[in-house]
Amino acid sequence: MEVGPKQPERAKLYWCRRPFDYDGRPRYRGQIIKLVGLRNDEKLVRLGYAAPHPVGTDVWECGQCGEKFIDKGSRDGHVKAQHLRANEPLRVGMSGPAPIDVEGEAEERHLEAIAPLHLDRTAASLA
Repeated sequence: MEVGPKQPERAKLYWCRRPFDYDGRPRYRGQIIKLVGLRNDEKLVRLGYAAPHPVGTDVWECGQCGEKFIDKGSRDGHVKAQHLRANEPLRVGMSGPAPIDVEGEAEERHLEAIAPLHLDRTAASLA
């Protein structure tokens, strides 16, 4: 079921530039969240794990769980990771299984290229 772009409710929303766990739940790249005042909220923004969601941009909703995302690709990645069973085939033009990255470094290299962390803003570097 295709759930298209919607306008978000106007509150202080952030989008996850990288996947991380927040408030006891995994958050996916591109997911839109509201920071709830946890101890490390400021660090998440300062170091670049989360960024303010631009007002007036479209929001893509997951048809399975209702989570909201900044774009269709992020939403589809969430669906693939969270809702598809392991034996379900991929439907988006993939041929054959993807090579396995046993080191787990491919995703990290990709994230560093598209959403680098702000390591120049750590407490140590700001001191």
